[in-house]
Amino acid sequence: MSQALTPLNGGQLQVTTTLSTPRRKVISEKAVELRKLYPQATEWVPGGRPIYGRLPSVSESYQIDFFEEKTQGWVYIPYGEGIFGPNSLEVVSSDDNQFIIIKGGNIVWEYGQISINPTIINCSTVGLQSTRYLIGYQLLYDDAPFDAQYSVSDFSLSGYDLEISSSTDDVVGWKYPPVNCFLNNSYVWKTRDESFPTYAQPTQAFLTWKSKKYAAYSNITLRCPANTVYTGSASLYNKIDNQWYLIQETSIQEDSASQFFKFELDNLTFQEEWKVEWSTADIAIEAVLVSGVLTILSNPATGTTRYALVAYPENAVPKEFENSLGEKVPLVICKLAYVDVDELSQVIKIDDVRDIVYRDYKPVAEWLTRSQDKDLIDLYEIVSDYSGLWLEPQSLLKYEYEQLADESIQLSNSSVLGS
Repeated sequence: MSQALTPLNGGQLQVTTTLSTPRRKVISEKAVELRKLYPQATEWVPGGRPIYGRLPSVSESYQIDFFEEKTQGWVYIPYGEGIFGPNSLEVVSSDDNQFIIIKGGNIVWEYGQISINPTIINCSTVGLQSTRYLIGYQLLYDDAPFDAQYSVSDFSLSGYDLEISSSTDDVVGWKYPPVNCFLNNSYVWKTRDESFPTYAQPTQAFLTWKSKKYAAYSNITLRCPANTVYTGSASLYNKIDNQWYLIQETSIQEDSASQFFKFELDNLTFQEEWKVEWSTADIAIEAVLVSGVLTILSNPATGTTRYALVAYPENAVPKEFENSLGEKVPLVICKLAYVDVDELSQVIKIDDVRDIVYRDYKPVAEWLTRSQDKDLIDLYEIVSDYSGLWLEPQSLLKYEYEQLADESIQLSNSSVLGS
């Protein structure tokens, strides 16, 4: 069968969409009903797996395997609609053969259903020419952590992933490390330690911290311990291209809690590394508090499904791709058509290769592990033969010894097993 597309201008090459490519088996709703392929009641049998792969929303039922392969998607055509309709994901060309038009529709795959909007591809703009392309949608599932931005005010960076250094790092055995500035406790970072002689004390005071995720600070407050008396000023630096740049200077201030140094920044810019340098070598800092925007690695509540329109040369379709974690995973594609394009970026032939299903698919949740399934099966076997195992002493004793043997426990009198 074929579908002829007649150009409206009457002078361009006619493109024929063919359906000659062998298709997979199409299962309609009527076929499912006639063949009794609906989920069946759970069969509790020894050695069976009655729970694994079951739809949790359907009590006591198996999930029928939906896919022959896990590395592809299927075009879902609702029952009663045609495969050339407006929601069929059919690939056609424009009247002048300069554009590839992909109708809207729905794709089902291992992780559920994805709705696709209609798409128009300008062959010349995207650089399609002189080859045969596989047109389809790459399907992606991602539950990897992602970077999320949060607004904070006078926020302690305790627990935040930082690289911290200071002017006291070169002194071996220093008791007041700079990490104390970023802990929610009474510890402090000091540049003076009475247990060291004067000549061993640091000759300058600076503190640096570097975050692995970019942050934009509007305020930075460095608080001294209570009941201390310090003088002098502090300077704030940003590191850009391995070079420190002065951002702001501030003098020491004081409120009812303690003395502090505060930097108020007008222009929020995302940076990784900061440095504060004091005019005096004698300083103590108890807490570093920031306001502005932090980037924090967050875990999604659920995995997300995405799709991307792809056009691969027929003989260059990859088997794998690199996901957001840098891992190599199988490439999953919902194939739509092979399109031949000439050297003028005009479509000359379209071969329809859609794999179509007529019934919806709802993914299963593997909410029990294999070990839990085994425990359930063992429990069922015990309960199903309760009288034989628990009401007859000889059988009970034999069962208990078998359990001990399964745990590799040596039995002093194994003749009981033969009783």
